[in-house]
Amino acid sequence: EVTNATNSGIISWAPYNRFLFNHVYGIRAQCDSNGGAGVNASQPNASNISILSNLVHDIGDLSAGSCTRIHGIYQGSPKGIIQNNIVYRARGFGITTWQAATAVTISHNLSFANLYGGISVGSGENTLGNKAENFLVANNIVVGNPRGISEENNTGVNRFINNLVWNNTANWVLLTSTQQSSFNEDPRFVDFKADGSGDYRLSNDSPAIDKGTREAAPSFDFMGYPRILGVAPDLGPLEIR
Repeated sequence: EVTNATNSGIISWAPYNRFLFNHVYGIRAQCDSNGGAGVNASQPNASNISILSNLVHDIGDLSAGSCTRIHGIYQGSPKGIIQNNIVYRARGFGITTWQAATAVTISHNLSFANLYGGISVGSGENTLGNKAENFLVANNIVVGNPRGISEENNTGVNRFINNLVWNNTANWVLLTSTQQSSFNEDPRFVDFKADGSGDYRLSNDSPAIDKGTREAAPSFDFMGYPRILGVAPDLGPLEIR
């Protein structure tokens, strides 16, 4: 459990680090040149970071409005994996990539009620010559953000498949890619609440059940339980039992 930090909750500046099953919240990041994040893996040279099954929320002073420098999860290097996370109420994006990020897998996450957007794929500033391309963004649920899933700034061709986007002001904002096999439907959680106090398991009649691609699917879900129990993985971080 990490809370009440003044910039970022967890910071990683080395390659191959793994962050699993953390609860990060109440981070008091400022909207300045430093910014901040719940989980901050922004070092361009720190490749192959894994951010799995974390609960990240209330990042920055939400009463001050949106800020594009304060995020829930921030990945800035090549070949990372961001899976099974629940992220909400960040001043910027719930999940974002920047700097030298390329060929990152972002799948099976739930991102909702963030002040700028749900999930963004992008690169800029210290890119090391990379651009945001060859991403796999799959099996995510993104609900109730100004932007749902977006590409930002320096992007190439990425794959956006089998995502559920619902009730975002703009569900898709893609620059150089297209999305396939995605859904614009109410995911029908057991009890959705935008403040984080709900039950984000899928109800038995959810359109997200068995609708995921098996490609790069993790072997476990947000709770650490086996992932694929039906004919295909469920969308989002929680596999229905």
